[in-house]
Amino acid sequence: MVELLTRDQIAERRGELLQQVRMTEEELRRRAEEYRLTPEEDAVLSEIESLDFLLAG
Repeated sequence: MVELLTRDQIAERRGELLQQVRMTEEELRRRAEEYRLTPEEDAVLSEIESLDFLLAG
C-alpha cells in the first residue's frame, strides 16, 4: 500500500518522531555522528531522512 503525505503531514510526523526520542534534530544528528544512538533513535533518524527525501522530491 502506498501512502501519500502532504508537506504538512510530513512536518507533523517529523515533529512526532523527535518528541518520541525527546531531543532536537540537531542533537539527534550530533549523536549519530558520534555513533551514540540507541536502536530506537537510529530508526527515528532513518525515518526522518526518508521524510526529508520526500520533501526534496
